[in-house]
Amino acid sequence: MRQKIFFTKKAAEPNVAGKRMPSFIKEEGIICKLDSFVHQFSQLLVKSGWNLWLHDGKVYSFSHKEPEQKKNVMAGIIGDESPLSYLQAAICYHELLHFTNGMGERWYVKSLVDDSFIRYLDLLGEWPFELFSFSLNPVFFYDSLQHPVIVFYTFSNKGPDTEVIYKHIHRFDYSGYGLKWNEKLFASSKVHLSSWNRLSRDHYF
Repeated sequence: MRQKIFFTKKAAEPNVAGKRMPSFIKEEGIICKLDSFVHQFSQLLVKSGWNLWLHDGKVYSFSHKEPEQKKNVMAGIIGDESPLSYLQAAICYHELLHFTNGMGERWYVKSLVDDSFIRYLDLLGEWPFELFSFSLNPVFFYDSLQHPVIVFYTFSNKGPDTEVIYKHIHRFDYSGYGLKWNEKLFASSKVHLSSWNRLSRDHYF
C-alpha cells in the first residue's frame, strides 16, 4: 500500500462556481442532462462525445457514437487521476445518486467531517462521542491490488438524541472512475460501536 493522502472537509466541496444544477423532474419520458454535476469539480470532465442523463429514474452515461449502449454513469467521467480527482469523483457519485432519488440537498458535503470540524464541535459541546485516537479526515490510498480508494466519514442526526457516524469506502476500478461504494454504520450515540462493526451494504449504479 502506498502512502495515504489526507484531505480536509473543505477539499471535498465542489470548487468550480457558476454551474447551474438541473431541476429534478420525476415524470415518465423526461430527460435530465447531468453533465453540470461533473463540471463543478476542477479535476473532472465529462468524456468528449459523451453525456450523462437521468431518464425514467435511471442515471447512465453513453457515447454519441453508440447512444443505444447505456453505461454506468461513472464510465462517462475522466480526470487527471490525482488523489483530489478521486475524492471529487466520490462526492460527484453521491451528488448524482441523491439527485436520482429526488434529494437535491448536498448532505454528503455538509455532513462530511474532518478532525478540525470535530474539534470545533467538541469545543462547543456538540460532539456526542469521545475524541478518536485516529484521524477521520477524508483519505486517499491505493489498496493491495493498486485500486484507488477514498474513505470518508459523515455525521448526522437520525432522530431525537440519536447521532450517527457513517464510514464510506469507495473502491475505484483499476482504470477510470467506475467505483463500488460500501457504507458502514461506524458509531451511534445510542448503540455501542462494536455492535455495528459487521453492518454494511453495497450500492451500485
